[in-house]
Amino acid sequence: MAEILLGIVIENLGSFVQNQLAIYWGVDQQTQKLSSNLTAIRAVLRDAEKKQITSHAVKNWLQKLTDAAYVLDDILDKCSIHSTKMHYDDGHTSCLSPLHPKDILFRFNIGKRMKDITQRFHDIHQEKSRFNLELGLTEVQTVDDDRRQTSSEITEPKLFGRDQDREQIVKFLLEDASKSEDLSVYPIVGNVEVEDVGNKVWNKLYRRSFFQEAKSDKLGMIRSCKRHDLFHDLAQSIMGEECVIIEKGRLTQLPTRVHHLHVLNYDASINVVAFKKVESLRTFLDFGNSLRVPSTHCLRALCTRSSLLSPLKDLAHLRYLSLNWVREQA
Repeated sequence: MAEILLGIVIENLGSFVQNQLAIYWGVDQQTQKLSSNLTAIRAVLRDAEKKQITSHAVKNWLQKLTDAAYVLDDILDKCSIHSTKMHYDDGHTSCLSPLHPKDILFRFNIGKRMKDITQRFHDIHQEKSRFNLELGLTEVQTVDDDRRQTSSEITEPKLFGRDQDREQIVKFLLEDASKSEDLSVYPIVGNVEVEDVGNKVWNKLYRRSFFQEAKSDKLGMIRSCKRHDLFHDLAQSIMGEECVIIEKGRLTQLPTRVHHLHVLNYDASINVVAFKKVESLRTFLDFGNSLRVPSTHCLRALCTRSSLLSPLKDLAHLRYLSLNWVREQA
């Protein structure tokens, strides 16, 4: 997860430099330091993501890295949005010219934030020397992406007496699965083949105990199943507080480092105060009973039933929006 995110941030930072925005905003020195530290950190991420399973210190380091990467991406996105405001589509400068007070204030704020995040990544880069991480491949493979799409609930589980089982699962996921001929990529020709291939792959994963309690329809097609509890616990252990799912009750406090939040149903809701300490919330899927969408300056995806949205200026980073308004019955 951290490797994918960092790759995106490095790419966005490269665009930031290429478009000469770093020079324009007066943060070119910080950008050079960031680029150097990010490249060095990325080179050891493969080893770090393996070792986090058995090392709490490495896991905590990766969480710090992930949190910082989200913040840096927010800063770069904010610069991009502001630059777009400065110019019309036909290339004419808008009211936000270099001499405009709003632009001067923006430069000051961005300069301060870039200085802070540069120091933050410098500390993360220095801390990595504690773990003796080995240099490895930095390219992200598709098969790895599929393996890392996990979710987590609000409470991180503690596993007792199952360390050996967990280590065997991790070994299979990180080593054996990638070498296994049984889990190779299947060519897909048509719509029928898609379903056949899906069932074939699912059956192999089911036999390897990835899933359990499968239920089939009259035609023998799998309609529901549960992820094996060991894999569920492993996913929660890896994701930590980054992803939070709320099933019931009213939440009044959220961890600082939560980035993806899912309120499942009407039995659950969130007090707006709970979002105050959240540093970079990216996804908010609200199928619950929340009365107001939180005011956050970095939200990318929003799905809500609430009709009380934040001001548009607070949703400037938004990419995806789904409004499922439901009228209250008398």
